This record gives sequence, C-alpha cells and structure tokens, in this order.
Amino acid sequence: MSETVVWDDRGVATIDTGYLRSNLAAVYLLAAGNEAAFFDTGVNSALPRYLETLARSGIAPEAVRYLFLTHIHLDHAGGRGSCWLRFPTRRWWSIRAARAI
Repeated sequence: MSETVVWDDRGVATIDTGYLRSNLAAVYLLAAGNEAAFFDTGVNSALPRYLETLARSGIAPEAVRYLFLTHIHLDHAGGRGSCWLRFPTRRWWSIRAARAI
C-alpha cells in the first residue's frame, strides 16, 4: 500500500494508520447506504486520517454506526478512546464479545 488510503472494487477503504511506519498497520472502512463501519481503530494519532477519508468520501462522522475490534493490541485497538468520543452514534463489537453471545 503506497498511499494512505486505498479503495478496492467492493467499496472498502484500507487506511494506513501510520503506526511506527507506513504500510505496517491498517484499518478498514466500509460504507453502505447511510451507515459506515470501521474495522479496528488503529492508534489515537490516526484519527485525523479517518476523518479526512470520511470527508473526502462524503461520509459524515455521524454515519459511523459500528466499530469492530478484531483483537486488543495497540495497533488494532489503541485508538478506541478517540473513536469512541468522535463517533457518538457508534456501537462497539469485538470478536471476543461475539463469541460469548
């Protein structure tokens, strides 16, 4: 991934979080209709990248309804606090919680 954001042909954005160096860790943004979801939150310092991606894509931050965490490591979930505060209409899902249901 040579760019900060790469969209695939299914409408999924891969966003480089900039964690430690370029192309090491990424989060994914999926938008459909009037809702959007992030898969993982990356690190706190990556939040501006997510907001820029949303803005350039015409997606309001309020459209982010879901934040999925694959696991709790800094590069995947370290930004959960920032995202929690910035995306007030969100719901959290984690793989561990989904297994418990």
